[in-house]
Parts: sequence; structure tokens; C-alpha cells
Amino acid sequence: MDHEYQEKLSLIRELILLSKADQQFTQLEKDFIFSVAEKLGIFAVEVEKLYGEDIPFTPPENEFRRIFHFQSLLLMMGIDHRFSEAEKDFCREMGLRMGLNNWAVGQLIDNMIEKGGKALPPEEVIRIFKAGYN
Repeated sequence: MDHEYQEKLSLIRELILLSKADQQFTQLEKDFIFSVAEKLGIFAVEVEKLYGEDIPFTPPENEFRRIFHFQSLLLMMGIDHRFSEAEKDFCREMGLRMGLNNWAVGQLIDNMIEKGGKALPPEEVIRIFKAGYN
């Protein structure tokens, strides 16, 4: 299995784990996971396997893909418009594990909460990361 496909599976697995972090797994979250998987070219049968299978965390090598990966986690966190501490902690930890700037990760989480779970425009995400590196 190539590294890029392993990254995609890892993202789906992290979305599954995040969806369970607040102990309130919803159909909306499940639909989001399957939607992301479909966009990434992962079949539903593979997603179903990931619900009961532990796979190694495979962070993207490319920073742009790490930011996309993190943004997907933020969207999952905000999909039900509830932001538990467990979800925020999970996203913070994943941002750190991917080597993203800690300040930018915190800013993005705070902005997602302020916007009630709505997706942040890509230019805002990039602006935050640029500010975090200066």
C-alpha cells in the first residue's frame, strides 16, 4: 500500500476517533466520514473496517496536506455545533502530532468555535498558519 493511500486511511481513522471523543456519535458525523472517504477515493467497505481496526497514524509528508488533514478534523469537530473539551483536546493533539504550529492550531480551533462550526475560508487558514510561523 502506498504512503499517500495510508495517509488517507489514517485521516479517516482519525475522523472516526474524533467522532467518538465526546461519546455522542451521530449519523451526521458518520455521513461526514463517508463523504470525506468518497472524495479521497476510499470505498465504504474500507471505511467500515476502520471502525474496528487500529491502524498506525500516518501523517501527511506535505505541509499542505497536513493542513487539509487538520481542517477536516476541525470540520468534524464542528459538524454537530457542540465543542467538547475532549474534541478540542483531540484536535490539539493531532495538530501537534502532525508537526503543525501550536499557536496556529489553537487559533484555528478558537475560530472554528467562534464561527459555530462553519468552515473557515482557505485564505483565513493560510493567513493563520503564516502568522504562526512569523
